[in-house]
Amino acid sequence: MCEEFKEYKVFLEITEAKGYCHYKHKVGQKFEVSITNTGGMCGSFFAASMPWLTCFQFGGNIPFSLFAGLDKDSYNLHCPDVVNMVSARMTREYKKTWDDAEVQRVIEEAMKEMEKGE
Repeated sequence: MCEEFKEYKVFLEITEAKGYCHYKHKVGQKFEVSITNTGGMCGSFFAASMPWLTCFQFGGNIPFSLFAGLDKDSYNLHCPDVVNMVSARMTREYKKTWDDAEVQRVIEEAMKEMEKGE
């Protein structure tokens, strides 16, 4: 098994909303997101979340959270609009571990797509 190819479901739950959120996010809203799915979340907040989301979806950890002794499966994020700040808690749940055959299949599909584009 490829331990390095673990995949997780990632969720964002709005924990605080100050001022006026143009996208009308409210405390308690929960979104299942991935690197290819905003889950209905504001595009600006989603874009700002992308590095952390990618890390969480594919089994990575956020080092400064670990150094601070925080839970490795959750992280707090903040909207880039500092005047109308929206904050969210990002969490993850284990989805699957990709085996060697699945990894190879995905690589082969990508290679075929690249050859079509040439």
